[in-house]
Amino acid sequence: MGIETKADLVLKNGSVYTVDPDRGWAQAVAIAGGKIIYVGSDSGVEATIGAGTVVVDLDGKMVLPGFVDAHAHPSLAMDVVGNITLFSLDSLEAYEGAIAEYAASHAAAEVLRGGGVIAYPTEGVFGLGCLPDELEAVQRVLDIKQRNATKGLIL
Repeated sequence: MGIETKADLVLKNGSVYTVDPDRGWAQAVAIAGGKIIYVGSDSGVEATIGAGTVVVDLDGKMVLPGFVDAHAHPSLAMDVVGNITLFSLDSLEAYEGAIAEYAASHAAAEVLRGGGVIAYPTEGVFGLGCLPDELEAVQRVLDIKQRNATKGLIL
């Protein structure tokens, strides 16, 4: 039984991770009209190739499924899971405590990085909230940096 629909795009000669527990890996993918019409072997994908099909030889490269966000900040994800996290804190004292705790538990780190300053749920700029006295907040954060002068502090 052949495939009647011809693909707009074929990716072949690759390592295609399918996320299918019964068939985790494939060599090729065919796409028509923005939808995947074939996942399988290089020899099997040949039936989807027509005169107008763009064929990409992956030369062994990997293809992963995914959702693509047009506005993403992947580097900021580490501020939530791997660095100083201030997002849920609502006072300068809480900020200072979190920074001090992180600094003490990461003594070998040359730079302490984190995020979440002024982003706690109160009324304020853009609905994000802001500290009651921004000048005081800036000074307190600078004081925290001074106490950690042997390290860089990026917030």
